Formats: sequence, structure tokens, C-alpha cells
Amino acid sequence: MKPCKVAEKNREDIVAVIDEVEGNSSINLMSYTKVTEIAQYAEKKLEKLEVPIKERVGAEFYFCPQGPSAMSYKYGQGATDVRMIRKSTGWFVVEINRTKVYPKKKASNTLIVTAKQKEIAISKFCQKFVVAPNPASGLPS
Repeated sequence: MKPCKVAEKNREDIVAVIDEVEGNSSINLMSYTKVTEIAQYAEKKLEKLEVPIKERVGAEFYFCPQGPSAMSYKYGQGATDVRMIRKSTGWFVVEINRTKVYPKKKASNTLIVTAKQKEIAISKFCQKFVVAPNPASGLPS
């Protein structure tokens, strides 16, 4: 699919792709509302990493729902997953697929960051604490 910004003006386009992918499926369905919630969740994850807005471009987010909770269900169950990419103007849906989820499989909420975003997150994290010198070195015996 062509990247489509998660925005109200693109609701019909996103819903059309979801409908095409899901066909006659009746379980683990995606909705436009869920897509917007996923985009908001992805943005909050970047905020928690303290990546500045201008540096968020290029991050990706993958969501796949959890599998059935009952172990008595032996087979994979159909589910709709979504992959998004962060561009300068917001989150864009780049892929929606049907996949299989298996019993007790946890939902996948995977944020994929660029090398620069990783450096920023590590730098921000390291500013929050001070590393104590090695107590064994520098102390008189």
C-alpha cells in the first residue's frame, strides 16, 4: 500500500485497505479508531524516550494483537497487524496484513528507532544519573 497519514481526512482510505485485507474475517479485526490509538501510543513511546519532535522522523512501529487466551485452542488464529512509519508530519500507515497469532502469544508493540534516535535516548537516559567511581580504585588500603 502507498503510505497513508493517520488523519481524519484519510479515514476512508485506511478503512478501505483494512476492509480489503480482512475480507470476510470475523475475529481480531482492525479499525480506524485502533489505528489512531496505535499511532498515539507510538508517539508516546518516542516522547518517553525524550526524542525531540524534529528527530522522530524515520521511527517505525509494528502492532500485532495477542493470540487466544485459552491453551485449548490449538491452532493459529487470524489477526490483522499494522506497520507505521513516522514522517515529519506524523504517523503513516505503510502496511496492513492478516497474520496468524497463536495461543498465549502476547501482543506485539514494537518501536523501531533509527541509530540517531537511539543515541538521543541513551544520552537523555544517562543525564538522569551519576555513575559512582569504582570503590576499589582510589581508596587507600
